[in-house]
Amino acid sequence: MRSDQLEQLVELPPQINQIIRDFIGVLRSTTLANNRNDQHPLRTRFTKLVNKLHLRVDPALFLVPFYLVPLIPDTTHRVGIRNHYQNWLVTWYTQFCLAVQNLLHTISSYTQP
Repeated sequence: MRSDQLEQLVELPPQINQIIRDFIGVLRSTTLANNRNDQHPLRTRFTKLVNKLHLRVDPALFLVPFYLVPLIPDTTHRVGIRNHYQNWLVTWYTQFCLAVQNLLHTISSYTQP
């Protein structure tokens, strides 16, 4: 693993934390926007945050199974543990992408005039 890839993984949790804080800020501002019928900027902000989250998490979900899961030892009493984690990460990635797609669809349909 290159040092920039490792740095990317190290920086991921605080970046996700900030994105979640930004989501909360947007959610808090929705009450004001609903009162003013000013939903277009909210849709834009939500969409940008969802895409930003996806762009941050997506590369990490390839680095972990490629570099970190192979470091897990396959012991005699836990044969196939690497495959278990590989399969789990593939499932998690699929579910994450589906959630992002559904969230983007919901944002666009909920705020349509």
